[in-house]
Amino acid sequence: MEKILIVEDSKVISSYLNRKIHANIDIDCDTKIISSFKDLKELFKVDKNFDIALVDINLSDVSDLSLIDFLLENHIPSIVMTANFDEKLYMQLKNKKIIDFVLKDSMASLEYIVTLTARILHNKHKTVLVVDDSKTSLNHIRNFLERHLYKVALEDDPKKALDTISSQNISLVVVDYYMPNMKGTDLIQEIRKYHSKDEVEIIGISSDEKSAIHFLKYGANDFIRKPFEIEEFLHRVNNLSQQLDNIEYLKNIVNTDFLTKIYNRKYFFEEGKKYFDKSKNEHSTFCVAMIDIDDFKRVNDTFGHDVGDIAIKTIANILKEKTKGDDIVARFGGEEFAVILKDISLENSIKMFESICKEVSEKKIYIEDDKSINITVSIGITNKKEESLQKMLKVADERLYIAKNSGKNKVVYEDVAETVEL
Repeated sequence: MEKILIVEDSKVISSYLNRKIHANIDIDCDTKIISSFKDLKELFKVDKNFDIALVDINLSDVSDLSLIDFLLENHIPSIVMTANFDEKLYMQLKNKKIIDFVLKDSMASLEYIVTLTARILHNKHKTVLVVDDSKTSLNHIRNFLERHLYKVALEDDPKKALDTISSQNISLVVVDYYMPNMKGTDLIQEIRKYHSKDEVEIIGISSDEKSAIHFLKYGANDFIRKPFEIEEFLHRVNNLSQQLDNIEYLKNIVNTDFLTKIYNRKYFFEEGKKYFDKSKNEHSTFCVAMIDIDDFKRVNDTFGHDVGDIAIKTIANILKEKTKGDDIVARFGGEEFAVILKDISLENSIKMFESICKEVSEKKIYIEDDKSINITVSIGITNKKEESLQKMLKVADERLYIAKNSGKNKVVYEDVAETVEL
């Protein structure tokens, strides 16, 4: 739960910001509204654990920067708001580590504040890699990025930067053009061998404007010329971060089953094939499974499709909870699921699916407040590497039907029906 502090003496504006935050930010948020510096000091005696503050600089009991200094001293990242622009005030705030200084002169500016708040809360989970042979430049850019709550990794050696990208979850790379061991464009080409523009975004930086063409030709998403203003730099970084989030959102829509929120058949075959092809040259063992809810038509016909949907979501949740993060769990359609368990022996696979079978059979599906039903699943599995993933799925599917035809509620892992029956 993210905690947002709104310090604003206009009830109209504070109510609007509060309503928009809860309506438009896709993160669980708790907001606290206060209207004076006095109230802020009293609040901080009992609670000063806030992730971000939206602060009107001119309140009834303060008109200088003491309120902003107080928040920064307590390590509260702050978006500063004002009704009137003042060049002198702007220059004073520019030298403080605030998130942004916003003129609240229209509905559009209030919308911007809400959008920026959402962006900052998302930034907390993103890591930006900065690659530059100048330590002064590295620290300068790090200070910029940390104002907007990005995690920051620094490298002065482009070759080491490639190792950092491989070992850490990097969202965005800021790279200089002129470096002694490798030009920025050469580094970008190496990154693009393994990461597309939709996976890792790159901003090129250089004092030479002609470098922009080279950066963009070789795979950078954007370019900014040194020296740059902090606001321009952060706007460009945030725009690229938003693009990545939008792409991730669209990918989730395309690859995720609407009902269960697990992966769909399309994703299973795309990612499963990549893993299968990779595993052909390795000695790792893995398991492919097909899972089907027993007598599902009877559940739908007797209790209705709403109960059937609950049953499907229940199985999906159990599969997600029982498997590892890098395993692939997908709904194939209807009441049928497919799973790839990575780096696991047949023996441990059998134990895993025995446990799933047992948990499903014991789980109550409530059809009314005081009435419930139980369901079961049949499972067919294989860990023998075949010529293709489709062939392994076919074997697992055949064993699933052996389970169905020999009593249901069991795991079949051999064609001759060596089974575990619950």
